[in-house]
Amino acid sequence: MIVKLKGNIENINFDSVDLDVNGVVFKILITLKDKKKLKNIGDSLIINIFEMIREDSRLLFGFLDLKEKLIFEDLIKVQGVGGKMALNVISELQCEEIINSLRNEILSNFTKISGIGKKLAQRIINELRDKVTNEKVFKSSTFFISEENKNVFDDLYSCIINLGYQSKVAEEVSREIVVGNKNKDLEDLIPLALKTLKIQSK
Repeated sequence: MIVKLKGNIENINFDSVDLDVNGVVFKILITLKDKKKLKNIGDSLIINIFEMIREDSRLLFGFLDLKEKLIFEDLIKVQGVGGKMALNVISELQCEEIINSLRNEILSNFTKISGIGKKLAQRIINELRDKVTNEKVFKSSTFFISEENKNVFDDLYSCIINLGYQSKVAEEVSREIVVGNKNKDLEDLIPLALKTLKIQSK
């Protein structure tokens, strides 16, 4: 499964970007927010990927912000919310707005998005509200990742994912390790992460 791609931008479309990765070009669906951050054809790009495989299709959804990818993964678990609708939610609302809307049951923030009526908005809130309260990923603002540490964070996250851990566990541990060891390189952070994962699995 693809979790992250590194390459050069070949084309920027209305709702996607074509990314050349060593001669193979991937079409990646992205949010309008991320599209505005892309600059020029030929620029290098590192993007977090959610791969959706179905009987008749294979779609790649891309996110510059890892937290948006994690929220996307939870949104598509709600019955009636497909990949493109979840992408629209993240395009329209900031992560903090989504979290606040779930916690405080603000239906109007969801119903203003095309395709989401009151029943679906209520279902989204009912199914995801407890996750906002209980899961550490939604509380991760206390472990802020600066721009200078973002690449190391992404690389450590990918390493943990490749070991078979779930994305939320990888995100939580990577954030904790990088923030607590800001001056260390990736090769120094990996053993620390493995030690933390081992402790958590006991």
